[in-house]
Amino acid sequence: LLLDTGASFTIVRPALAQRAGIEVLPDAPKFPIITAGGQIHWIPIVRVRSLRVGDAAVEGIHVGVFEVLRGVPDLDGLLGGNFLNHFKLTIERSRRRLTLDPSRANVAIAPAPAVPRIEAPAIPSAPAASERQWRQPVWTPGDEWRLRWQSPTGSGTYVLTVEGEETVDDVAHYVVRSGSRQTYYVKATLGLHLGKVNGAVTFRHTPAITHHWPLRVGKSWERNYRREDGAGRVQEIYGRCTVAEETPLSVPAGTFVTLRVVCRSRAERIVSEAWYAEEVKNWVRWRIVSTRGDRIDELVSYSPTSPRAPSADR
Repeated sequence: LLLDTGASFTIVRPALAQRAGIEVLPDAPKFPIITAGGQIHWIPIVRVRSLRVGDAAVEGIHVGVFEVLRGVPDLDGLLGGNFLNHFKLTIERSRRRLTLDPSRANVAIAPAPAVPRIEAPAIPSAPAASERQWRQPVWTPGDEWRLRWQSPTGSGTYVLTVEGEETVDDVAHYVVRSGSRQTYYVKATLGLHLGKVNGAVTFRHTPAITHHWPLRVGKSWERNYRREDGAGRVQEIYGRCTVAEETPLSVPAGTFVTLRVVCRSRAERIVSEAWYAEEVKNWVRWRIVSTRGDRIDELVSYSPTSPRAPSADR
């Protein structure tokens, strides 16, 4: 593999994927890359069980499968950032040696030796819009997501578990538990409707906050709802959400192809961002914007009861 410190993703040739037994399904998620000639190619992304360089390995990593190095027969692809960023990277040019230290992830990557100009890809900052439709996930009792959160006032971890289903106001809901908290999502839309702590209602949204599935890049919708807290205080809230892009994203649970949704206030100020990953059936990062400082939640691990077949380890 060609060491490419400018590539966000590791990319392998189809021939290597075939030799390694990596199956690329017809409905595999695709992501755009721009080659040195300026052409945009949508390449399939697959998850492999592990990728190893010497003694350094990354488990459950995503790779693109694409004929990226035409005319360079001795190379099988590019070793990119979603592998390299797991390590402290040192390049010794005089000794032609690459050292990968797992004790500390990269803060800055040393410059790579000069290489011939080839069709090396770079992930665009604003990729072309995709026509792919992202379907609403189906949750199953036992699905579990472990997350960490951080804000200017503190940090911590928590676990979300799909506890089951319950009918509220004659509507079927998923019930998701985190400690003593239960959150109710409308099953038909995944709309955030109701919250309880130890059985007491702490908030209610009317109507439930939804994302208008299926989602695709460029889709936009408004949300007008009333939030009532446990003390009976009522707040009218308006927002406008837009699906901004498909983008790879690295969180503690791994690197995923995600769909980024941005929500703004009536004054066009960003109030939240969320990144959805189809294979985990949930959002892998949230950012809630506040004048007191942003809160960021990220996925640490996940245990779906019924994972999607296209996203299973290869």
